[in-house]
Amino acid sequence: MEQLVKLRTDLEIADTVAAMAAAHDPKTCTRLFQRTIATFDVDTFACGEVDLAVLERTVFYAIGWPETWRKFYLGSGLVRRDPLLDALKRHHTPFTWSELRRDRKLSTLGSEALRLLSDHGWTEGPAVPIPRGGDRFGLVSSACQRVPFDP
Repeated sequence: MEQLVKLRTDLEIADTVAAMAAAHDPKTCTRLFQRTIATFDVDTFACGEVDLAVLERTVFYAIGWPETWRKFYLGSGLVRRDPLLDALKRHHTPFTWSELRRDRKLSTLGSEALRLLSDHGWTEGPAVPIPRGGDRFGLVSSACQRVPFDP
């Protein structure tokens, strides 16, 4: 049964990727992406490009932030101490917040940020870095209020 669920999930993801590739505008891509990640109890995401050397160059092309997340993320100052920025220095393949906690390689500031997120109900977040050379990364990042994803 578990293998059947994985196959169904893989096919749904492949269908979403194909539909996004055929989409004619970013709003359609965002809607398709939101629908797919919702099946994993994920409702908060951002997709863009990060420049670790010059953070002012960071830009996000698609953002799906519920109002509660936006207020918390911006109001708490996490935008200036996002633990993913620290993690991108070492992780060039997909990872989750749970893996970062197990790693114990985050800076004190990054660990405190994850603790703050958890204290406010956001307990897990898958992230997919896309190395672009040097300190530049494409990034698909999400946050959710759920149990950890399986390792």
